[in-house]
Amino acid sequence: GWVCPAVATSSADVDFHLTVPEGIELKIVTLGVTAHTEEQVDMALSRVDDAVVRLATNGAQFISVEGTPLVSFRGFGFDKEIIRRVENLVKVPATTSLTAAVDALNTLKLKKLVMASPMNHDADERTKKFLEASGFEIIHVKSLNKLYNRDIEALPRSTAYTVAKQAFLEAPQADGIY
Repeated sequence: GWVCPAVATSSADVDFHLTVPEGIELKIVTLGVTAHTEEQVDMALSRVDDAVVRLATNGAQFISVEGTPLVSFRGFGFDKEIIRRVENLVKVPATTSLTAAVDALNTLKLKKLVMASPMNHDADERTKKFLEASGFEIIHVKSLNKLYNRDIEALPRSTAYTVAKQAFLEAPQADGIY
């Protein structure tokens, strides 16, 4: 199951099905986030319990609560709180997107990172602090400074690659990209 902060796009579903074995189904519940603000994060977090109950009731065997701001706006360790909350509520294994990213970066033994982000500077600063508290050195941030999801969704699909490549070229001493 996927708890998606914003309205899910069809490309996310297509991307998911390109990476998993045939027969795996993605169940999605959205939280209605339109911007990366404190108020929108509060609203989304108030809807998480209902979202995960709906996913588990409909057969989700694993739940990922997505959206970096949902975690980073509350600070280091909040991801573990969300995971405990979900697992206690619906008895289904869970993670957050930020937890999964930190785990992947640690597995790859990456420590000096550049950040490439479409989000606004406030959201990026909170993510940077979270990553630093997780043991990473953030040596450069390349931000598109977008506040609204509609502006991020309007970007070409190639933007993520382009911005990440630019960030890395601007700080080649990095050993990884977030």
